[in-house]
Amino acid sequence: MNLIVALLALIAPVAALAQWLGTPPYIEAPNRTEREAPFQARIQHLSDGDSFVVRTEDGRRIPVRLSAIDAPEKNQPYGDIARRSLLALVEGKSLTIIPIKRDPYGRTVARVLADQTDVGLEQVRAGMAWHYKRYESEQAPRDRREYARAEQRARDTGLGLWAQPEPMPPWRFREQQRRRQGAALVPSVYAWASQPAC
Repeated sequence: MNLIVALLALIAPVAALAQWLGTPPYIEAPNRTEREAPFQARIQHLSDGDSFVVRTEDGRRIPVRLSAIDAPEKNQPYGDIARRSLLALVEGKSLTIIPIKRDPYGRTVARVLADQTDVGLEQVRAGMAWHYKRYESEQAPRDRREYARAEQRARDTGLGLWAQPEPMPPWRFREQQRRRQGAALVPSVYAWASQPAC
């Protein structure tokens, strides 16, 4: 019985940590029968090279995640450069947000146009993001081909992050971070569970 209690004491905090850390920011959300209508907005806050907060014409603040791309995290090589590249594309411009779905964090995953320029495609073209092929099925066939070609050209010419010998995809980087944080938690939970009861 004591062994079961100890095991439960170990598992519960690890599960809580996994929930707190969340899932990758681009994981599948339940299918929606209808997509939200496109809307106009302006940038309010930029998080990194693929996500930001916009303010709509009626004053709402909406967190947005660019669809079909994944840019380096802030603490990865090229993370800050990718963020500045995105800022240059969206700052001071009227943005057309074309929603695709909501992610588990409540962000609107969307194709975003800045003065008719596809922002996600430009990030990939400049070597500032990966074409996130796990989600290419959410793209129109033409967009899928354009994004794939843009990434291949950036790779071939060593643009942006592709100047690195072996750039780590952000989804792998996030997974490593979660594993490290989970591993750091387990010894402390074990030490707590093994203390004698009062």
